[in-house]
Amino acid sequence: MSCSGQIKGNKNSKIYHVPGGAYYDRTQDNIVWFCSEADAQAAGYRKSQR
Repeated sequence: MSCSGQIKGNKNSKIYHVPGGAYYDRTQDNIVWFCSEADAQAAGYRKSQR
């Protein structure tokens, strides 16, 4: 991966988390890394509401 992979996605819930978000540090299982929010959305993930 050529980016720093700061966006965490949960494979099961299809929700992604950004650094500083309420659940970013809690997400530890079934992680998929994305380079940007646009990449996560293109893969069918939605942003965490918190």
